[in-house]
Amino acid sequence: MHKRSIETGFWFLTFADGISTLGNQAGWMACLWSAVAQNHGVEWASVLSIGFGVSTAAANWFIGSLLDRMPAKLGIAVANGVLALIWTVLAVLLLVHSPVWLWLVLLILAGLLAPFTELGWMVLMPSLVRDESLERANSVSEIVFQGAALGGPVIGSLLIRSVGSPGALFLDALTFCMAGVVMACLPEPEVQNAGVDRGAEQVSHSRSNWFQDALVGAKWLVRQPVVLGITGLAFLLNFGFGLLDVSFPMLVQRELQGPATWLGDLLGLNALGMVIGAAIYGWWGHLYRSRKLPMLLVVGWALCLTPFLVSQSIVVLCAGTGLAGLVFGAFPPLARSTVQRLVPKEYHGSVFGLRATAISLFVPLGGFAAGSLTLSLHLTPAHLIGWMAVASVVIVVAVVLSLSRWNRVGYN
Repeated sequence: MHKRSIETGFWFLTFADGISTLGNQAGWMACLWSAVAQNHGVEWASVLSIGFGVSTAAANWFIGSLLDRMPAKLGIAVANGVLALIWTVLAVLLLVHSPVWLWLVLLILAGLLAPFTELGWMVLMPSLVRDESLERANSVSEIVFQGAALGGPVIGSLLIRSVGSPGALFLDALTFCMAGVVMACLPEPEVQNAGVDRGAEQVSHSRSNWFQDALVGAKWLVRQPVVLGITGLAFLLNFGFGLLDVSFPMLVQRELQGPATWLGDLLGLNALGMVIGAAIYGWWGHLYRSRKLPMLLVVGWALCLTPFLVSQSIVVLCAGTGLAGLVFGAFPPLARSTVQRLVPKEYHGSVFGLRATAISLFVPLGGFAAGSLTLSLHLTPAHLIGWMAVASVVIVVAVVLSLSRWNRVGYN
């Protein structure tokens, strides 16, 4: 296939993922906004969030392995169509003021299908992008995802204010429909050389059932020390992000006693830093492939948060948070490129699904730890963030020592 065709397929895939993420963020905000307006609204919002999150986490590994056994393009296209139907029905239910438990049923169904769109593009990308371009392609996808994740709530809030929550849900359905059409028009991918070499050619392709595929995928996750190390670092980072999500509001409201705009500054600068970091990695990441880079990024991210131990200046804290986002921004595309390069294509779905299932548990764990540690250890939110950063450095050192018994393990 001509190089231009490969680039065209990648942009089809990226557009579909970005537009569906944009609408999904707007629709999710509208759904929670409507839930809070009901009787026992806070409780219902929590139940809806847990229902969607748990169903997605539970389906990740199964759907990931299923994507290894079927055309990923077909699975993504069909899932987008069904999700468009689900969000349309949910919008109608909001219009007729239906019971909230019906929303929960639909959100659980949506959560079970979500891995097709969240994992499918990671599985399909190596068939659209050449091996040497994986870093840049994953960085572009990360930038588009972060932009959509930031823009979705803004669009959702405007729609809720102007036409009500059902309008935002109809937009969500429309974006999934558009994504499904784009995926259906995606040029047929050509198998490239990413994720096939590195001794993977000897993988047995005799597949009797899904369960065996899932187990083999788990073995590939464990047997590649770089992939296993990056996954462990991802656990740590997602735990840290969960802790920050809960600690930042407590920090601004209770410790600094500042306005809500300070919270927006912290979150916004962190997100902006991540976008810039992903862009920088996309431009130069392919020039520097080393097993040390993921660990250096996590250490850098943690060191940027250590000022929380010694300063209560909002300017200093915003600067540290923004720099932390800048350093961290390279990690997601780096991690995905590593898995796509080192794991055989036949097991990309299983490995990505297993990673997503495990990683998704660490964000709520971090949020729970933020509240419980603040109370039990009598720590201020700022000190909790600072000591979490120190602990992260210690954990990374432990990971380095554990990987040192493997000699000459790298990306190539």
